[in-house]
Amino acid sequence: MNIDQKIKEMKQTAEKLERIKQQFPDLKEHKDRWGKITLQAKSVNEKCTNIAFCHSCGCCSDSPFYANPYLVFEGEKIYSDPAQICIGEGSYTNKIDEDWEETLKSKGISQQAIDSVRKEILQEMKEYEEHEKAIDSEDYQDYD
Repeated sequence: MNIDQKIKEMKQTAEKLERIKQQFPDLKEHKDRWGKITLQAKSVNEKCTNIAFCHSCGCCSDSPFYANPYLVFEGEKIYSDPAQICIGEGSYTNKIDEDWEETLKSKGISQQAIDSVRKEILQEMKEYEEHEKAIDSEDYQDYD
């Protein structure tokens, strides 16, 4: 890449960040344990329209399970602050905290985002129950 092009792109990025910062004055960058940098702002919490889910660890079956509320502004994901809110551990179906909804509400997360979490949890639980019924049925074959 030529240096003039790089300068132009960096200026465009800076201008975009300035526009985002004007909309969300408490905007900050956050670097997670894997080095991924995300944008966060507490002022986003009540406006979140989307949720991403993740576990803190891919190898541990009981790792914390997080809801990550965010909205998209100027093509960028702006996450809530805190960005990762623990709502359980393990999978959707085995260890969701009973008070997950209150936890999200206490962080000021929007009702729309909370409804999205509920919908996702219920769908995953339904799929899990259907899988369990299939295992318990006579038609299930173990291929060990």
